[in-house]
Amino acid sequence: MAIFGFLIGSVIGLFAAVLGWLFWDISALQALAIYLGSGIGLGLLLIANGCLRQQQDHHGPRQVFS
Repeated sequence: MAIFGFLIGSVIGLFAAVLGWLFWDISALQALAIYLGSGIGLGLLLIANGCLRQQQDHHGPRQVFS
């Protein structure tokens, strides 16, 4: 899931960086920062989500009906 997060974050960052560089006149260094920040940020969010979900699963199954 983390690899998927890094890939999706990179694609989103690429579009944001290219649009910002072409239309909103940001520098190439700022565009690179947007690209890297979104890729790494989304990947780390999905890693944290996976860690929290894994901690919940160790408590055993939940009872839906009592």
